[in-house]
Order: sequence, then structure tokens, then C-alpha cells
Amino acid sequence: MKYYLCKYIPPRADFLATMSAAEKQWMKQHGAFLDDLLAKGQIVAHGPVTDPRGGYGVSLYQIPDDLDIEAVTSEDPS
Repeated sequence: MKYYLCKYIPPRADFLATMSAAEKQWMKQHGAFLDDLLAKGQIVAHGPVTDPRGGYGVSLYQIPDDLDIEAVTSEDPS
């Protein structure tokens, strides 16, 4: 197994608080994608991180040695 910590840096510091309707839909698709990987055992945990300097997202991946992390993350709608 290989393990990765992936950090999603949003387009602006206040993104979590100021998402537009379109951005909220996009993030909903992103969350569903990560939930599917969680159900498959390819992600251990994921979610938003609130930080006074600007929030961001974190995903902890656990993937088989023969799978490439870029192949997995390239399928993410975000």
C-alpha cells in the first residue's frame, strides 16, 4: 500500500464561507467522489479544514502499490 496526504487549496482564502451556488454544486460532486473512494477503502478520511488564514481541504489516501495517485486524483471533479 501507498499513502498520500492531499491538500486542496481553494481559489480564495474565504472560499468555504463565500461559495457561489455553482461552486457549492461543484464541491458537492467533489465530496461525493471522495465518499465513493472512502467506501472503496482508497481514502481513510477527508474533509474541510477551517483555518483563520484560509480554509482548505485534506484527503488521506491509501491505495494499492499498482495504482498511481495521479490516475485517482485526475478523476476528481474539482
